[in-house]
Amino acid sequence: MNYFFKFIISVCAIIGYGIYFNVPKKALLFSALSGSIGWIISEIFKDHILVFNVGIFAGALFVGLSGEVLARIMKLPSTVFIITGIISLVPGAGMYYTMFALVQKRYLEALKIGLETSFSAVAIAFGIILSSVFAKILYKVRKKMTMEIGRAS
Repeated sequence: MNYFFKFIISVCAIIGYGIYFNVPKKALLFSALSGSIGWIISEIFKDHILVFNVGIFAGALFVGLSGEVLARIMKLPSTVFIITGIISLVPGAGMYYTMFALVQKRYLEALKIGLETSFSAVAIAFGIILSSVFAKILYKVRKKMTMEIGRAS
């Protein structure tokens, strides 16, 4: 499946999720585009670099950074963009297959899939945390610079 088709499917899924959870209409398309680009980043990493969790981290980092930027531009909380955008990266299938293997008493396979799923969740968390910290640092530096420029005038 090519990336453009995956992108379109991801946009539709994120818009559906956003409508269901009452995301503001002005933020819906932007969060869907951000989340879809993040998901495509993770897919490119998975297909070409063959390190899935690094791709998940890169996608989550993109979604987090773009969510912080969009929040400042549109004057909305960043969680509106980040939570909606991150939904395509959540390893739901991994959670399902872990539980399915446990029910069938295939414990080693359940452990393997469960660890992969857990590492994906941790990669998402680190990507969002790092983007939030980076945005706060930039905001403080920008605020300090504008205060110093104001004093110089």
